[in-house]
Amino acid sequence: TIQAIGYIVPTFFLILGDQNMLQRIGAAKDVKTAKRSGKGLVIAEVVVCVLIILVVTTGIFLVPTTDHPDTIIFQVAVGFLPPLVAGFILSGCMAFVVTTGDSYILSIASNITYDIWGRFINKEATDKQKLMFLRVSAFVMAFLAYILGAFFPDILSVQMYAYSMYGASITP
Repeated sequence: TIQAIGYIVPTFFLILGDQNMLQRIGAAKDVKTAKRSGKGLVIAEVVVCVLIILVVTTGIFLVPTTDHPDTIIFQVAVGFLPPLVAGFILSGCMAFVVTTGDSYILSIASNITYDIWGRFINKEATDKQKLMFLRVSAFVMAFLAYILGAFFPDILSVQMYAYSMYGASITP
């Protein structure tokens, strides 16, 4: 409803500033593929957001008193859906978490490697050296992400903080 539209529209604009998505589209083999990927991204984003909103809205009625509202999708999947459907939802959620996390870590490590280290510190670095530095940077960034994550009480707090940073600074 109105709240759903209020969620989808900001999400669409947040992905405009999302380096993770821009890198994926920018890595296309040609302009035609990039345009097709962009259109597919918009369609997929709308479909996924609508499905998430439907499951979460249903969850509000099925599990009205929950101590962990950030896990409502998991609670609905495990407690109220057939095992096959629940398996798809749980697998999709975990795939989303893993791919988003590793994409952000790789984006940050790539920026450090190519935009800082390769441009200012070691301009003569070979591809092999850059690859090694990228791997070390990715490991260090993953470790720092783990440490930062320990300071947040739940995953929604991390997401709200991250999207606030994107929405207030990077996207504009």
